[in-house]
Amino acid sequence: MKNLVRRLLPPAVRAPLGRAARKLRRRVDLLRARVRGPVTRASLAKDLAAMGLRRGELLIVHSSLSGLGFVEGGAESVVGALMDVVGDEGTLLVPVYALDRPARDWLATDPVYDARATPSRLGIIGETFRRRADAIVGAHPTHPFAGRGPLAAEILAAHGEGVSPFGVGSAFDAVERRGGRLLALGSPFPHVSSFHLVEERLADFPEPTWLPGVMQARVRAIDGSIHVRPVRVQDPALGPRRFDVRHAWAQRILDECRARGAVTEHAVGHGRAFLFDARALERALEAMAREGLTIYEPAEPSLAATSGASA
Repeated sequence: MKNLVRRLLPPAVRAPLGRAARKLRRRVDLLRARVRGPVTRASLAKDLAAMGLRRGELLIVHSSLSGLGFVEGGAESVVGALMDVVGDEGTLLVPVYALDRPARDWLATDPVYDARATPSRLGIIGETFRRRADAIVGAHPTHPFAGRGPLAAEILAAHGEGVSPFGVGSAFDAVERRGGRLLALGSPFPHVSSFHLVEERLADFPEPTWLPGVMQARVRAIDGSIHVRPVRVQDPALGPRRFDVRHAWAQRILDECRARGAVTEHAVGHGRAFLFDARALERALEAMAREGLTIYEPAEPSLAATSGASA
């Protein structure tokens, strides 16, 4: 319905309506912030515990600091709150992807990934976590993780060896098989990379998401030597149809995940968080894919195809 309204309204009307809507959202967010009070490490930990996170948790965290409002202490407070909740017996895994563009285009620049030095492109929370002295940083050249906790070394070692960032042995695969969970903390839920796991699991996935063959990536080892290794790469041509840019389609996918018991939504700080059960999400996505429903909005028939069909 929202897309239909957008198509019917002329641009001269859509633009001011969009500005008015954004202004209203900012005012609502400001009012919510005043009511809830300051965001601190303690208040974040309280919010995280209230949503059901617990000590000993195995958790992948996608995050956005700006999505939580103004946090006293910044990213350090967010990282601290997460560790307070899961405890030393829990395992936190945070994606610290090296990519600043689609993997195909990034690898075409012939970069060298160095786990000790290559910064995360996914925001300050991940980069702050990566730089911790007690964090382990994985060796996957395009989709590395930083981790902390009793399972981190084992999971990240296997993830770093995989040709596909989402295949068997990947961190996403490990968390699903071990019954872990996924958290989008102040971050839009389509940024949860585990949505791609089903694309590896189902041989008859409805969309051709991978480029044929592999590309070569360079990785610097601890001793300083550089090794070349194969990496499987997603097809960037699907980008314009992904649910992270097709917002109405994202809502459709979210509604389906809710209906199938895979996700809950919570207030955290001055923002929102989405908590996924990794197994429930995978079951939901597999069932949806068999029904022809994926994170890629179906392409609209071209005019040529439409004309040919009607001829």
